[in-house]
Amino acid sequence: MIVADSTENAFQEMTFGAQEAAAHLPGVKLSTAAPPTTNAAAEVQMFQSAQQTSKDGIGLMTVAPPDFTRPFSQAVDAGVPVVAVDAPGLPGSKVDTFVGNSNTQIGAGVATAMLSKIPSKGQIVIGNPIPGLPLLQARINGFLSVLKAKRPGLSVIGPVNVGNEPTDNYNHWNSL
Repeated sequence: MIVADSTENAFQEMTFGAQEAAAHLPGVKLSTAAPPTTNAAAEVQMFQSAQQTSKDGIGLMTVAPPDFTRPFSQAVDAGVPVVAVDAPGLPGSKVDTFVGNSNTQIGAGVATAMLSKIPSKGQIVIGNPIPGLPLLQARINGFLSVLKAKRPGLSVIGPVNVGNEPTDNYNHWNSL
C-alpha cells in the first residue's frame, strides 16, 4: 500500500486501515510506503519499486493521478494487480479496481451536518488543499450544492488554496 505522503492524517488513516485489514487475512504480508511530503515523482518511484517486490498486488492512493497513468498501465501489463484507492485511475491506466466513495455525497453530508453552525447570511470561506484534484473538487461541489439550496443568502469565498502539508495548511487558514 502506497499513499501520497506520511504526514497528512487522511493518508495515515488509509495506511492504518490497510494494516488492520491485512492483520485479519491469513498469509497476507503488507508493506506500506509513502514519501515524507506530497511528492508525485517520489511516489511514482515507490510504485515502480513495489512492482518488483509486490507481484501479488499494489494499492495506491495518489493526489497526482495523471502521473500514474503510464506506471499503472505498465504494472497491469506486467501482471501485477493494481488497486486505485480514493482517486480512480485515469483512462489509459488499465486499472479497473477502485476502492473509494462518492466524494460529492461526502461534501453534501458534511455541509448538511454543519448547517446548524452556518449562518443564513454573511460570508463563508471554502478551502481546497489540493486545487485541481478531482475528488476534492467533487467534495466542494457537494458542499456548495447544499449551501446553495439551504443558505441562498450566503456569500461564498473560494475555494481558496490552503496548502496540503499540515504546517502550510495551518498557516494559510490562520492568515485567512
